[in-house]
Amino acid sequence: MKMKQKGKVQTVTIYTVIGISCEWKKSLLGFYVFKGVEKEEAWLEIFNDLISRGLKRVSLIISDDFRGLREAVCELFPHSDHQLCLTHFKRNVTRNMSKEDAKSFKERFTNFKFNHNFEQAFKKIQKIILDYKDKYKSFMSQI
Repeated sequence: MKMKQKGKVQTVTIYTVIGISCEWKKSLLGFYVFKGVEKEEAWLEIFNDLISRGLKRVSLIISDDFRGLREAVCELFPHSDHQLCLTHFKRNVTRNMSKEDAKSFKERFTNFKFNHNFEQAFKKIQKIILDYKDKYKSFMSQI
């Protein structure tokens, strides 16, 4: 995002952290503005602020694929799961695959995600990845 400050236009990143308690209550935990683009140092500062304010345990982090976030999570919350938001995941599919392949991948993925049996779902996602592995090696390795 661009922001004018003291007569100069600068790039800023706005970080919004929302938490959901074990009772399913949603809370705004923090709203942070940093100069520049997303980076690990900003995430570390944000997480350390939340920890200093009493955050003790994070079970799951759902996010876009923000630069530096994965590293910060591994450092400060090594026992937490980190999952890419499905909306952002689908955008990444569209960005990294041909139009035809992305459409097919998303259809198969949509069918897989409604599977209620973990083992069956895991086999299906592995099959989807294997089917596209040769054509999109780098992207499939990230999945």
